[in-house]
Amino acid sequence: MWVQEKKDELVRRQQKENRMQHCQNVVYKTKANMLSQYQQPTKEPELWKLPRFTKSAQPHLETFRSEAKKNHAMAKQELDKVPRLGTTHQGIYTAAYH
Repeated sequence: MWVQEKKDELVRRQQKENRMQHCQNVVYKTKANMLSQYQQPTKEPELWKLPRFTKSAQPHLETFRSEAKKNHAMAKQELDKVPRLGTTHQGIYTAAYH
């Protein structure tokens, strides 16, 4: 009888501890909690530009006969940039190492 009472008491104590731990880990979704976690989206500021160059700055030379020819040449250069040296891959060809 005494042993059964101790087991029951132990079970009740464990249940109470479980309830207390569960209550400590719960964060309720209140409006104040949601507002404190909300981050407003920010817009990146644009870089400052001289007003006189925003509309009037155009290239002095047009070396391609048409826009289609320019796009075709740029596509070819894009394919050919792998074996070339330099930061923009427009330099001399690299030697093939065997």
